[in-house]
Amino acid sequence: MIARRLRLLLIATGCLLAAGCLSPLPSLNHPRGLPRIALSDTPFYPQTQYHCGPAALATALGAEGELISPEALSEQLFVPDLQGSLQVEMLAASRRQGFIPVLLQPELQSLIDTLSAGKTVLVLQNLATPGHPLWHYAVIVGYEFDRNTLVLRSGVEREKVVGLRQFTRSWNWADRWAMILLRPGETIDSINQQNYYIALAELEQTQFKELAYQAYSSAIEHWPQSEFLWTGLGNTAYQLGLMAQAEQAFTRVIRLNPGSIVAGNNLANLYLENNCPLQAKQQIERTLSHTRPSHSLYNAVQQSAMEINAALSAAESIEYLPADENASITQDSCQKYSVAEPPSIQ
Repeated sequence: MIARRLRLLLIATGCLLAAGCLSPLPSLNHPRGLPRIALSDTPFYPQTQYHCGPAALATALGAEGELISPEALSEQLFVPDLQGSLQVEMLAASRRQGFIPVLLQPELQSLIDTLSAGKTVLVLQNLATPGHPLWHYAVIVGYEFDRNTLVLRSGVEREKVVGLRQFTRSWNWADRWAMILLRPGETIDSINQQNYYIALAELEQTQFKELAYQAYSSAIEHWPQSEFLWTGLGNTAYQLGLMAQAEQAFTRVIRLNPGSIVAGNNLANLYLENNCPLQAKQQIERTLSHTRPSHSLYNAVQQSAMEINAALSAAESIEYLPADENASITQDSCQKYSVAEPPSIQ
């Protein structure tokens, strides 16, 4: 079986409350010299009791042209026992609507830069105290530099003006959690590349394989030398049954980094599954030569090697093996399979 790519650790969905005195506000840059940012066309959905999560997400989705009511989202988001919505559910519901939720860097400048790029920011706040939290979701839609204030779609207020110091306190006490919504292929300069990679890795682990495949394909256009993205594309292509595309992706990773253990192991297993045991053996031997016994994936690679050697021994005829050791698995010397069309997202 193809080994899963090492999963990046995520920030815990529970809030790590940052108590203590507030530090002075940082000096913020004014993007493009704008005196104010106002995303005035952002829709507004006043919340009902305990349903700030559905209202905030409906607002953020509406800003991206995806109109859906808070009531339609409540069934996915609202947790009655908690009388609210968890961050993990907010992320999952965003994916169901065809978006990639990306967490921003926990910095005020990141919020301002994102607003300047024309994107609303969905934030979690603690409106009470660290010891007795009152969690609340809101959407930032504007900033006035001269007054040092933010404008939020919050609760039942369409334009809630909040001083930056007051907002920072409530945001600090919610672990500075902030999320934006991107469509596959969409990027903005304020996104931290590592955070974007984490978002794609999380997407890959969900049932939204088609969305993940399209997201990886589009991201590669921006970062064509990324070993991470090519590996993710290979994994999702394999899971979707796109074997030729998976082979091409894993091969590209190995060209970028001949010592890639994950891509080498996955490519060897891909050859094996398509009746190319000789190529599989050659690839797994190359991968083993790059894998130290102390490596966390060493046992997985050894297991792959054992399975490949067993399959090679079980071959009943030399005709079963490819005549050309460098042949692609799409050639007739191995089991032929059709090149499936990549999925499209409507």
